[in-house]
Amino acid sequence: RLSYTAIGDTVNLASRLVGVAKEHGVEIVLSDMTLAQTSGQIAAHPLGITNVRGKAVPVLIHTLAT
Repeated sequence: RLSYTAIGDTVNLASRLVGVAKEHGVEIVLSDMTLAQTSGQIAAHPLGITNVRGKAVPVLIHTLAT
């Protein structure tokens, strides 16, 4: 039986953004970098800039537009 584990900066950021989503009362939070990768296919609005533990630079976060 094989077991897989995802590790690294991306996984850590995703984990931190789960907490940020709860703080903002939304279900989905995207980093600015993730939103840019969608090439405009996702409608989102910014929630602001937040400090994320483990990141030296604050992260601009967005949530899906409803």
